[in-house]
Amino acid sequence: MAKTRKIGRDAKTGKFIPVKVAKQSPNTTIVETIKIKKLFGLKVNFNTKMSI
Repeated sequence: MAKTRKIGRDAKTGKFIPVKVAKQSPNTTIVETIKIKKLFGLKVNFNTKMSI
């Protein structure tokens, strides 16, 4: 079974926002469930920036 993570998105601008904020204003936001993918055998962390 694939691991998943929830993310918040503003419906007007498409920008990512915290899930806590998205749940507070359901008329203008979306909470999505996404799969966590592996990159070169490593888990991708969406909270940090990768530099190649």
